[in-house]
Amino acid sequence: MGKNLLSKSEGVQAKRFKEGKEFEKEEKYDKEEERVKKKINDYYILMEDSVLNIKDTYNKAIEVCQYSPYSYSSATNPTVCGIEQIIGRTVADGVREKYISIQPQDEDEQINPMHKSMCGCRLTARVIFVMLLLGINEPSGTPFMEKYKSLFSTGHPNITNIIMDGLNVKQISEIHEGSVQNVYSYLPPQTSNLFIVQILKYIDFLKNYYPVHSFIVIIYPDNMCGVVSSWYSGDDSVATSIIYNKIPFEELQYVLTPDKGLLNNDYTDILFGKGNNLEGNLETIFISKEAIIGEAGLGGGGGRRKRTKKKRKKRTKKKVKRKKKRSKRSKRSKRSKRK
Repeated sequence: MGKNLLSKSEGVQAKRFKEGKEFEKEEKYDKEEERVKKKINDYYILMEDSVLNIKDTYNKAIEVCQYSPYSYSSATNPTVCGIEQIIGRTVADGVREKYISIQPQDEDEQINPMHKSMCGCRLTARVIFVMLLLGINEPSGTPFMEKYKSLFSTGHPNITNIIMDGLNVKQISEIHEGSVQNVYSYLPPQTSNLFIVQILKYIDFLKNYYPVHSFIVIIYPDNMCGVVSSWYSGDDSVATSIIYNKIPFEELQYVLTPDKGLLNNDYTDILFGKGNNLEGNLETIFISKEAIIGEAGLGGGGGRRKRTKKKRKKRTKKKVKRKKKRSKRSKRSKRSKRK
């Protein structure tokens, strides 16, 4: 009897011990999961803070260019200096064309004021994309310029440059079919957290789609999306500085549907600024971060190919052989001198 009772109690203890261990494992897993979620959440909070800082800093720089273009503030503002370097002209160039020129110029020769040029949607989409990649608030400094040049310099076969130059019907079909890696005709869930979005309009007599607006979309873990946009159509049109809106994922999917939300002025007034509306036969292309910084289709790619381990090994072996040869030569020369 005693033996049976003892074995039962041992069995109960063993079961409790096992359950306790399993509970500890589950508790550790839950804590680790919470830690990872918190880390991700903190990252996106910092990212949104960064977006808001970029918006405020950039818009203040636009005001400096508009109201005091010849001032010390304009000459030393890091954002203004960075944009001047990107577009290849200074704030004073636009002011000089507007106020100093005696002879009226042709429209093709006119230079738009810097404070308006800074609102160009293609420019801000690319600039903000690079700043978010690097985690900085101003488009200046060597790391920014090098990254911007590597991704978006003129003539670079990057997927964004190709799409922003316009697409033919066949290329649009390839994107719809999913043939172009990491580039989509809809806002995809659980793929990327950062997109440059390009809206194109079909021009009938040219038989091609041409860009009408570019902007940034950020997807946050709580199923909310950040939309960063600016707008300038050129010449004497009104320029809209950077606007930031936060909108639920499903709602944004609808708003950016070409034949639905994009033709609704109530939506576009909020997202892109009052009066910045769209019409016609439109296509929305979502270019993910992975497509821009990596290799992509449509004849373009933004990333360099990684060197293989074999090539690295061969190069290190060659270096070792060279060093050995040099050391042998130096030893021989020393011996000859002694003799």
